[in-house]
Amino acid sequence: MHNDDDDDDDDDDDDDDFGDGDDDDDDDDCLDDDCDDDDDDDDDYDDLDDFCDDDDDDDDDDDDDDDDDCLDAAPDDDKVRCLAEILTIVAIERLQASEAPIPAEVDLSFDLGRVYDSTIPYALRLRRALAALGLERAHAVIGRVLAKPYQFGKAIAIADVCADPAMIEQVLARIDAGDYPIDAGLLGLSDLGMVEAAAAHANAQEDPKRAHNYREGILYIFARASMIAR
Repeated sequence: MHNDDDDDDDDDDDDDDFGDGDDDDDDDDCLDDDCDDDDDDDDDYDDLDDFCDDDDDDDDDDDDDDDDDCLDAAPDDDKVRCLAEILTIVAIERLQASEAPIPAEVDLSFDLGRVYDSTIPYALRLRRALAALGLERAHAVIGRVLAKPYQFGKAIAIADVCADPAMIEQVLARIDAGDYPIDAGLLGLSDLGMVEAAAAHANAQEDPKRAHNYREGILYIFARASMIAR
């Protein structure tokens, strides 16, 4: 004897095997999803407008403050200045490659905010870009960095870019008059032409630490020159 209840049970078991739902409805949903792909793409483009709001789901006040800072950053903001310098170096490299003139407006973007003894590859690219400006314009940039009240010591990273003994002496004298020793790592970026002046200033130091930094920087110069010669 055939039992209708048994047929119902079998149908229920089949439904369970395929995910506890109505197959026809699921198929319709899948078709609807395919038709909505364009809407999803539109949502992706809308998300680009919120590039400063990566963490919209977070209610942290600090995140809101960071978003405001991103939108309200002034031209004299440290991050903005660093970005401007990076873009300037890239622009100069491309202008050189195409043998196009380098506009004078880019000179003001050199700030040396990212130049440290831990960012040597970047500093070397900056030196090459600065040298491309020519003697007069490079001198103006070095003088502007040297006039900074707290970061004038970074001028040693670019002091010899145009191999001008007078400018090198001006930078070294300003650093010696400051409260801190010369940065050996930044001095080490210099070419061999810096060695004679650096050695003379090392011998003139009364503070052993200051003399040590000069001599350490000279060793870095020699090491870099030997690597380039290979």
